[in-house]
Amino acid sequence: LEFHVIDEDVPLTSAPVPGSNTSPCLFDSWKAVIPTLVSPFLQYLTRTLGKLAILPSSAISYCMQCCELKATMLVCLHFDYFALVMVQMCKCASLQQVLVYHGLFPTAPSQPCMGISVELLSFYWALFKCSCNAINALASALNSHYTCRGF
Repeated sequence: LEFHVIDEDVPLTSAPVPGSNTSPCLFDSWKAVIPTLVSPFLQYLTRTLGKLAILPSSAISYCMQCCELKATMLVCLHFDYFALVMVQMCKCASLQQVLVYHGLFPTAPSQPCMGISVELLSFYWALFKCSCNAINALASALNSHYTCRGF
């Protein structure tokens, strides 16, 4: 048995964490963006709750007025496929708001390069919540099995 004793005369320094300088900035960016996504998300839920999923079109927008549109191409990940989608944004609807309105969550708070289906994320969340029960069942079964075998 070996014990490591810390020498109190030597000052403790920790190694820098990679990417730690950007973490607060990224958090602040998400903190600013998330409140702007609530309304488009609620509209998406209202339109789609209890209905069959529809195939998204190859171009999506969310302009409330007749603004000048800017377009960008994004990869959108759905349950069983991915697609290139032209996302049209304007001064009244940001890229992130357009994505959320159409059931896609942006992968970054600014300049996302991909949108992930809200339904896919919801499925993964449900799977994560249930995985604890499956892990506990497996652990219990293994415990019973190995106890019966004399371990």
